[in-house]
Amino acid sequence: MSYKVDVLDAVTAGEPFRVRVTAQDAYGNPVEDARSIGRPVQLTTGMAGAVTSQIVPSTVSPSLFSRGVAEGYLVYPQA
Repeated sequence: MSYKVDVLDAVTAGEPFRVRVTAQDAYGNPVEDARSIGRPVQLTTGMAGAVTSQIVPSTVSPSLFSRGVAEGYLVYPQA
């Protein structure tokens, strides 16, 4: 299982922004039972030298998934 993260709002340091995390199978289809079979999703940035703790919260719990999708808010505290 892999995860796709879509950023749904503009990102401004220190401000919450909305994201959607989709659990996917090897063919890109949503994994509808990700809540029961998934593990916590560790979120990181794509920026060189960035560390996981720069995103708050840095994990998405499997219990937040509904039909393979979890939505919520994150904060990136630094510019």
